Amino acid sequence: MRVYALQLFHDEDTGCARWPWLSMPDREAQEEFCTAIHRSIIASRPPQLHPWRPLPVVVVRQGSLHPHEPPADLSTLGLERLYTPLTLSQRAVEALGDLLAPDAELLPLDCQEGRYYLLNVTRLLRPLDLPNSLVKWEEGPFGPKLSSAYILSFREDLLQGVNIFAMPEYPMGGYYITDALKERIEAAGLRSNLQPLLVWDSQDPEYFDERYRHNPAQWQRFRQMLLVQQGLAEPPPPPPPPPPREVVEEPLSQEDRQSILNILQAAVKFINRAERLKLQLSSEPKLLVQQVFFQCEKLRRRRDLSQDERENRAIELGLLWGEQVCRAYGWEWVKLDGDHVVVAPDRSAYVSPVVYMYGFFYDPERENNTLLLFNMIGAKGKIPAQPGDYLHIG
Repeated sequence: MRVYALQLFHDEDTGCARWPWLSMPDREAQEEFCTAIHRSIIASRPPQLHPWRPLPVVVVRQGSLHPHEPPADLSTLGLERLYTPLTLSQRAVEALGDLLAPDAELLPLDCQEGRYYLLNVTRLLRPLDLPNSLVKWEEGPFGPKLSSAYILSFREDLLQGVNIFAMPEYPMGGYYITDALKERIEAAGLRSNLQPLLVWDSQDPEYFDERYRHNPAQWQRFRQMLLVQQGLAEPPPPPPPPPPREVVEEPLSQEDRQSILNILQAAVKFINRAERLKLQLSSEPKLLVQQVFFQCEKLRRRRDLSQDERENRAIELGLLWGEQVCRAYGWEWVKLDGDHVVVAPDRSAYVSPVVYMYGFFYDPERENNTLLLFNMIGAKGKIPAQPGDYLHIG
């Protein structure tokens, strides 16, 4: 048996999706709808969407490789996150409906360009074989949940007859499918904005997790870490402690503050223009951080960006991210050794937002953890630092 993670596809040269996709015209309503489904999955409750009234949706063409074609046969609502509900065309329903029926329900959408459906995945499982998985846990609203899943191993007996499922302990991972559904998608030749990536193979102990296809060395490091966890290999020696350093902190000048404000305004203007939104600097910090995550994912994989544009976008998104940390958690902008950073009130830790964002723009395979780090900063005890440590994170 094989298990595949459904991952969003973005063209490496342009950052575009393959095909147009569906989105609710009211972005705030869409965010509320998807968040409610996400919370239901976290609580191990299959999303209850009845009585159902077909959601009105529009076709988003800008940002796709084939903007004049019909919407994708298989995509996600809004095309922003892995764990948003999937959307299917009538053609996809006819090809996949019998396999999806035991694990999900198909709900009609109100679309002017054809018959499309929302796929509400109701098969929620906890099928992980934890002794053979390499994961990191954190406390969630309904008990422990996974913050990271480096190696996933599954109990085959719990996946018999299952074609698509979600895991309440790892809702950020999105949806997973098994062999039969993957093969049917390919055989039907569906136009998809999703790509199934192999994450586990019960028959091949030397399988390769395709999430690491651009960084095979990282996969090998995680495999070695799993062997250490299982007691089958010796752990590497600990690194030497860092030498103590003197920190020079200065307040920002009025000129610095005005410069940052101008860049923040430019960042919000860019996002509004790109996504047809009406965000403001006063919008909810988490909503702005979600847009930073989304724009970073789209832009950093585009090869047609000029060097100047790449730098400008990294600076804008980095400063916008840092400003939300200040607004949400009471951190402060200061100069630290000459660099503009955001620092915790007790000086336990700091982030250099522009350098942090540069890391994603100049290493497209680096995991975009802008949302994760933002949430970690707000979670008590997640940063291993004491007051006055000035621990550099990010």
